[in-house]
Amino acid sequence: MEGREGLPIDKSFPTSALETLTPANVILDDKNTQSEANISEEYNTTGQGKLIRKKYKVDFAGRNFQRYCVFGSCSLRLKLYLIYLMAFCQRQKASYVVGREVLSPMGVGKMYREFATYCQSEMLAAMMVFTNPDNYPIEVHCTQGKDRTGIVSAFVLTIAGVPQDVIVNDYTKTQKGLAPIYDAMLEEVRRSGLSEDFAQAPASVSCCFGL
Repeated sequence: MEGREGLPIDKSFPTSALETLTPANVILDDKNTQSEANISEEYNTTGQGKLIRKKYKVDFAGRNFQRYCVFGSCSLRLKLYLIYLMAFCQRQKASYVVGREVLSPMGVGKMYREFATYCQSEMLAAMMVFTNPDNYPIEVHCTQGKDRTGIVSAFVLTIAGVPQDVIVNDYTKTQKGLAPIYDAMLEEVRRSGLSEDFAQAPASVSCCFGL
């Protein structure tokens, strides 16, 4: 499962959700909130002809995240500024501003809770992938392999009856696994306007999955 179509690994960190956003998208309403997350395509994993695997793209950083987690946390002044930046095709700067002014103050833990609260249709789409035996084995990944991947993994393990302390312990192993690329991750999150917390995977954060 991944995010943006056409990438072998999802490169869209939450701030990059703005890349497909237009000024009209920030008008909050209750219509068309159903996720278009469960889109699949077959692809060849063997190089030997027949397409035998499916790829599911679950866009956790899609409309629901944009509207309710990002813009829902913005002041009126900041909303107008972001609309201005997007209207003049300054999306990279808008993404940096969102990282610095919205997501960093929000923190990773609260961002997880926001995902669990406002991205339930995306979460349901991800869980439904696991209900089809033909999909196994399933690989779940995202940009860093700890946030969206961690949330999906935590929900799957919870449904399977795994104790929460075991899930938390499993999540904390992420920090050690990411150690070889930590410096590169840190540089990436800083370029996105995010705090160093967004390159961390402490146990205290895993308690915020919304389980």
